[in-house]
Amino acid sequence: MIQLQRTMIRIPTPLVRQPDNYTCGVAALQSVLHYYGVAVRYDMLAAALGADPAQGTNYRRMAAYAQSCGLEVTCFTEMSLELLYHQIDHGAPVIVALQAWGSDQANAYRDAWDDGHYAVVVGYDQNYVYFMDPSTLGNYTYIATDEFLARWHDCYEEAGETIRLNRLGMVLRGGDVGFSPDRILPML
Repeated sequence: MIQLQRTMIRIPTPLVRQPDNYTCGVAALQSVLHYYGVAVRYDMLAAALGADPAQGTNYRRMAAYAQSCGLEVTCFTEMSLELLYHQIDHGAPVIVALQAWGSDQANAYRDAWDDGHYAVVVGYDQNYVYFMDPSTLGNYTYIATDEFLARWHDCYEEAGETIRLNRLGMVLRGGDVGFSPDRILPML
């Protein structure tokens, strides 16, 4: 376990927990939308994105929805670590698709494509990449940078064909940041 320092989490997106094993994309997008002041209920977002128990959530639908909310969205494949860090340094959270669930074998991730998962990159330091991970309740998470690079890929099915995504990064930018973890709001 690492003790959190303010410099590690550069973009304090809201912590959102996915309620099942296929809506990590919904939770990741909800976190970033709320960060930019766009409030949308989880169930309504899941329906709008067409989250599916067999396929999860398609990143193109996520991008289109965010654009419909007024955010600027750029999707990169083959995104470099340097570009990822540049986006974080400039205040843009990045949704990534990676292989989930830890393995004892570092090289096992390079060949694994069956455990896709979305998370939001919110910071980094010299050793780790930090995430708002929808599969974790109440805490940010981290992965060693080398392990992240090995896990940073996913695939999906489209028209009966498997499409592989290497180093997908969905950069979202909005107007004013509407979220502060230090602000307490009145209950509605």
